[in-house]
Amino acid sequence: MDRKFIVTLASVAGSKKPHVIVLFDQHAVHERIRLEKLMKDYQIDGCNTHFRSTEITPPLPLSLSAKEVRILSSFEEEFGRLGLYYQLTNETQIYVTKIPTCLKARESREASRGNTVVKSLLEALIREQVEVLLDTRGVGTRVPSVLQNIISSEACRGAVKFGHELSVEESRVLLKYLGQCELPFQCAHGRPALAPIADLAIIDRDTAPVRDSSLLASHVWGD
Repeated sequence: MDRKFIVTLASVAGSKKPHVIVLFDQHAVHERIRLEKLMKDYQIDGCNTHFRSTEITPPLPLSLSAKEVRILSSFEEEFGRLGLYYQLTNETQIYVTKIPTCLKARESREASRGNTVVKSLLEALIREQVEVLLDTRGVGTRVPSVLQNIISSEACRGAVKFGHELSVEESRVLLKYLGQCELPFQCAHGRPALAPIADLAIIDRDTAPVRDSSLLASHVWGD
């Protein structure tokens, strides 16, 4: 509809036939599908425990605080799980030898436009993870927000846009893959991917003229 939404008729638990009109945001749907596929591709064996890494040559020197270097020294395995490998050189400097593959892909895209982001993103990733490790007493986090944002941005960039006309078959395929997602009801940025707009069972049951516009609103959107 309007080259923005996929219109479907859905059923709810206990109903014998579909009767709820649901609009799916076509960009959000494709974005969610891409996000979950990219997340699996960037992780070893598609699990949420170890990010793939890519070697960088020559190694990248980073100047950090003494506290950050101490944490990096104590939690090398935890940082390796995020795809980050490094050599400690002194109390305030490391040489990064491998970085998360998703971050390398982002740097490659930026380099094609004459930009570089690898250093700032690495510093942000290290500082975020250092704070999490300190707050959780070494537990860490599965997917730091820095990596989540990188992958979400890539998912968004390649997703179907508003204004792109989808065929019926393309729409069916998108909804099929959406149904296989772990979080099918939200886009890569956490916004809703769908909205129920009308319950035909309620509307059909209401044959009397609607005198109050607020009553109609309750039928369409719910209380």
